[in-house]
Amino acid sequence: MSIDKKIELNNQINAQLEFLVKLIYDYWFVQFDFPDANGLPYKSSGGKMVYDEALKRHIP
Repeated sequence: MSIDKKIELNNQINAQLEFLVKLIYDYWFVQFDFPDANGLPYKSSGGKMVYDEALKRHIP
């Protein structure tokens, strides 16, 4: 495999990893569906949310 092909493959892997990181960030810190103590998505499974005046949104 040539060095150019390896570089291209690494760029593709990096792009996929960046996509996955953004997706996980969105689920955990925007939608609040991080795993709860039982491994279930927090908000979707009925996790307690409270309204925060400073942020003007519901947070866990």
